[in-house]
Amino acid sequence: MKQKQHIILLLWVFTPLLVTAQKNTMKVTFQSLLEEMVDRDALTRHPDGLWTLHQVSSYDKRADNGDMFANADWSNFYGREQYKGREVQVVMDVKGPGAITRIWMTGNPNAKHALRFFIDGEEVPFWEADHMGALIGQNKDIGKPLSFRSVDLDELPINKGAKPGHNLYAPIPFEKSIKITYEGPHEKKGAFQGLFWNINYRLYHGKVKVESFNVETTKKYAGILEEVSNQLIEFQANTANKTKTEGEVQKNQWTGTILEAGKQIDLDFEGAKTINAIKLELDAEDINKALKGVVLKISFDGNETVTCPAGLFFGTGDQPEEAKDYYRKVDSKGVMAAYWRMPFKEKAKISLVNTSEVPVLAKYWINTIPYKWTENSMYFHSEHKERLNLAVQARKGFDLPFLQVDQGQGVFVGDTYQIYKPYGRWWGEGDEKIYIDGSKFPDHFGTGTEDYYGYAWGHPELYNHLFITQPIGDANLLKGPGVTVNSRVRLLDGIPFSKSLDFQMEKWGWADRTVDIRWATFWYQK
Repeated sequence: MKQKQHIILLLWVFTPLLVTAQKNTMKVTFQSLLEEMVDRDALTRHPDGLWTLHQVSSYDKRADNGDMFANADWSNFYGREQYKGREVQVVMDVKGPGAITRIWMTGNPNAKHALRFFIDGEEVPFWEADHMGALIGQNKDIGKPLSFRSVDLDELPINKGAKPGHNLYAPIPFEKSIKITYEGPHEKKGAFQGLFWNINYRLYHGKVKVESFNVETTKKYAGILEEVSNQLIEFQANTANKTKTEGEVQKNQWTGTILEAGKQIDLDFEGAKTINAIKLELDAEDINKALKGVVLKISFDGNETVTCPAGLFFGTGDQPEEAKDYYRKVDSKGVMAAYWRMPFKEKAKISLVNTSEVPVLAKYWINTIPYKWTENSMYFHSEHKERLNLAVQARKGFDLPFLQVDQGQGVFVGDTYQIYKPYGRWWGEGDEKIYIDGSKFPDHFGTGTEDYYGYAWGHPELYNHLFITQPIGDANLLKGPGVTVNSRVRLLDGIPFSKSLDFQMEKWGWADRTVDIRWATFWYQK
């Protein structure tokens, strides 16, 4: 109990530091970043120039010369250098101060190679291993849930020889620089012979002092690493119905109502508060129609900022499948929950609108707690879009307008993507291209839709992790029609913007076909 009280106190102290960091020197450490990960209020406050989020990846560098749909997205290194008399390839070389917040990698499953991490110009790596999994997906110093593979399979059933996606979400702060090198096979003859990567990192600005990661960091901060990891594991293990929310003083008092076709119910809240849990259970003759047809609309202080079908909002799409991430849970019995912090200064209204043609029994429970509104506080936003019967040409790409925010400070924090294909064969590719504050070239340029969602090679296996989920993967099968649903939510890798955000998700097909795509995006904005 003392440990839990200790972390709550640290979080209470840490959050105001984000707001006043430009006036006072802020210290960033492995511990402070871990604490930020479990502070759900942190994302509700804009960093206001304190830090920006960036990405390096193995995207096809022909895009630099205008070929934005080039698809050879492996082994495109940022240079080469010598290490102990041998040539090595540069995966990342960035000047600080900053912190790596997310690493995804996959590649040749059988090739021997070396991956090395160097910090602040030191000649000796603080991490070194003979394959990527040892440091990214199966890092014993970090452990689960911050180091994990999309699925715990050495070989995947489809695309024989392919490996799962390897993910590392443990923060790696650096004061001066961070460099990652690769030594091993990297032929461009085929994707299975190369290395793929996407790495997100913060760069800090202003009066910020960073304590660099080193070989002793995980030992020095073993206590807080274990505490945060256990807190995340415990949260992930509980069902939506059993997960306790902060400020909950009694058992859930569920309210039920019949929503006839075309009807809605409005729920009003007053005071300086934040919604910290929405739980919803739908019952209808056709539950798929209910998940698609019951729409959540939420207004804060008189402005409607959320309009999203229930299935997409809670991360399960149009089918009631079990899904779990850091902000949403859907139980196998149908209880859905959302844990985004949604603050407001004076009032909020949640509306459940039945846009379907069938009556729906809606049971709901909502929890609010006090919230201190500051000049950096932001409102929660969500919207959904769809492209039905979308024509895709073989080996020709185009971009879907995933999210466009034209003005105002904000932070992008996640999305849910659903695709239906009425045919066999793989439905992908598609790189994320994210332009921040009017950039002419993507600040974030990815290597594939499945890579963005933390897996690899289009595998259909189901997974639910804190940051990435695939509750449905049938469309990834190479035979017949099906639906796939993927989600990615962001903690330390949230993307701040000061003026605008333009998120384009590329669609690139392997055959002349049509698909149905529906998606939801989530962000905070002043």
